[in-house]
Amino acid sequence: MYSEKVMIQEAEKCSKCGACTAHCPVFKEMQVETYSSRGKTEVAKALAEGKIP
Repeated sequence: MYSEKVMIQEAEKCSKCGACTAHCPVFKEMQVETYSSRGKTEVAKALAEGKIP
């Protein structure tokens, strides 16, 4: 399992450009940000930072 530090470092590699949403069938169908790769990355980062209990 990744440490919080590694999880944050990996999440920060995302440029948050949103290009992934154009290719994501789940996001295309649901239109919910947290279903995209970018959204999942942000949720993982927030969890690692302790912003989400």
